[in-house]
Amino acid sequence: MRILYVGEMGDAIYNLIAFSKIAEDIVVLNTSLLDFYNEPPGVRSATGRRYSVFNLYEGGNSHTLRLPVLLKKILRYLYGLSGFSLAVLLGRFPFESARIRNILSDQKFDVVFAAWGIGVIPDIRYVRQVYPDIPIIHNVPTFPTSQTSWLRELIEMTIFKRILPKVQGYVVGSEAMKAFMVEHFFIANDLMFVGPIYYASQYFAGRRLPLLSNKDNQRHLVFPGTNDFSKSYNDVSSQIRAVAQQGVNVHTGKVDTSAMNHPNIHFYERFDTPDLVNGRYAEYMTQFDGCLVLYNGNRKRLKLRHSIPQRFLAAFTAGIPIFMRKGSFLSCELIIIENGIGIVYESEEELRNCLLDTRKMGEMREKALELSTLYSFERQQQRFEDFLRVIINR
Repeated sequence: MRILYVGEMGDAIYNLIAFSKIAEDIVVLNTSLLDFYNEPPGVRSATGRRYSVFNLYEGGNSHTLRLPVLLKKILRYLYGLSGFSLAVLLGRFPFESARIRNILSDQKFDVVFAAWGIGVIPDIRYVRQVYPDIPIIHNVPTFPTSQTSWLRELIEMTIFKRILPKVQGYVVGSEAMKAFMVEHFFIANDLMFVGPIYYASQYFAGRRLPLLSNKDNQRHLVFPGTNDFSKSYNDVSSQIRAVAQQGVNVHTGKVDTSAMNHPNIHFYERFDTPDLVNGRYAEYMTQFDGCLVLYNGNRKRLKLRHSIPQRFLAAFTAGIPIFMRKGSFLSCELIIIENGIGIVYESEEELRNCLLDTRKMGEMREKALELSTLYSFERQQQRFEDFLRVIINR
């Protein structure tokens, strides 16, 4: 099987490592407006294979290069909504990229995997023009992407509806999202793979570190989310501080904000892609009592009802309990509650009391470690490969 992977490189790495287990070859069409690559970082060391990368938006004319990135992003959304060519404004977007078009059109692929969500829809349009007949699978583990705006939610759903005729299969985040897709877009059940794509075994901890709590008799949690709090929907500093004020130590990547100044908040150095790919970060997380998964957002937004984000899946690579505030992501909450691998807490005091319950924590640790391997790509590999072949052979 030969796959054309379409998407930004940051999202691609863990998918490419997983897909290396089922594909003879993968070619990457990198859709980032800013970051360009010769090969996917960390993938060769993890798989022993080098994959070709074509940067769709590299270059362009002098007028294009002067456009602000925000404007380019807006224009990409408009293209996804309207379907009109914006080649004049974006240079290589999409019809002026003749060199890449020629290279791709000379190559044969069995399937296109487009990741992810609304952001890749303009590129699905581009690929469909190069390959009128190739089956395209659209990865939508999180949809819609807005955590706060009903208007953006409406726009995204409109854009998504317009791309439906160009796509043959979908990867959706949960059973709840699958039901949503059937109800709102009339997508057939057999065209959807209920995922998301899990991390491959390379990401999992190879060994386990002694618990910090056994050393100092205090409770320690790790927050694996983004440390870029410049955007309000990413800023969970108040939630982290509220946990710390209950006497719980929270360890997070370095954050440049005074709101995180607290004796119980600790910072660790950034883990780069190779550290994630080789399991070093997962190994680091094993020393904590659990993983603190936090989000901002309006509970009315669809994203929080049925999506399963990567930040949540990262906890499974370490096999430690997961703690989420109630109302974060309902599909994630169900996994925690139904499997007894953590708690969904309503107050920070409830979280602290759980962490102090030695017997309960021991049970959750045991269940979390046992369940973690079920959330590896290898456990879903055959099911996913069967889905690909169904889409390819339709």
